[in-house]
Amino acid sequence: MIVMKEIQMILCEEIKSACEYRPFEKCDYSARIANEICCKKLEYVIEKLDTMQQNLEQSTDDV
Repeated sequence: MIVMKEIQMILCEEIKSACEYRPFEKCDYSARIANEICCKKLEYVIEKLDTMQQNLEQSTDDV
């Protein structure tokens, strides 16, 4: 449930960011948003991989 809330907050921030008036970046919206979303996805995957690594280290320590 917490992960769902985090995803909702991230998407909300992305939508707000995309809707901000930036006259000097008129043609750059899709590229910028795609890049920001990709970065968020990578951060999420890295976080999950770190958690998996910690779990593996704990399980090997227990054995």
